[in-house]
Amino acid sequence: MDMYALMRWFSIRMRMVGAIGVVLLLLALLGGAGMLGMFRIQGASQDFVAQPHAAVRLLGELRGEMGQIRQLEKDMIIHYEKVDAVRAAHAQWLAALGRAKDLAAGFERLGLAGPQTLAQDIARLLDAWPRTSPGCWTATARSLPMWRASWRRAVTTRPPLPTA
Repeated sequence: MDMYALMRWFSIRMRMVGAIGVVLLLLALLGGAGMLGMFRIQGASQDFVAQPHAAVRLLGELRGEMGQIRQLEKDMIIHYEKVDAVRAAHAQWLAALGRAKDLAAGFERLGLAGPQTLAQDIARLLDAWPRTSPGCWTATARSLPMWRASWRRAVTTRPPLPTA
C-alpha cells in the first residue's frame, strides 16, 4: 500500500494530532537522553569532589600544618633565652604536630589506592619528627630552665677582667 493512500484514510485533524504526537515523543526522547547525560556528569563530579579533590584539600591543610611546625621551631630557636616563650612555642609545636598526624591519618579514610601508602609514610615521618628534628626539641625544651640557670651563674660568678 502506498503512503499517500494510507494517509488519505486519516482526516487532516488526525494527521495534525499524529504529527504533534510524534514531535512530542521525539522531544521526550531527547530530554530523557539529556537527563541521563546530566545524571552521569553529576555522579562523576561528585566522585571527583569526594576523593581526588578531598585529597588535594587535605594535602594543602597538611602543608599548612607543616609550615606552622617549622614556624614554631624557628620561634623556639629565636626565643631560646626566654623560657616561657619557648615553653609556649613548644606546646603549640606539639599541638601542630598532633594536628598534622590527624591530617595524615585522613588520607586512609578517603579510600584511594595510592594515598594509603603515602599516609603511612607521612605518619611514620611525623612520629619520628620530634626525635630527628634539629636539636631534639622535646629534650631541649625540658633542659632550657637548667641551662639558663647555669648560664646566669657562669655570667654572674665570672672573675673580673684584668685591667691594664
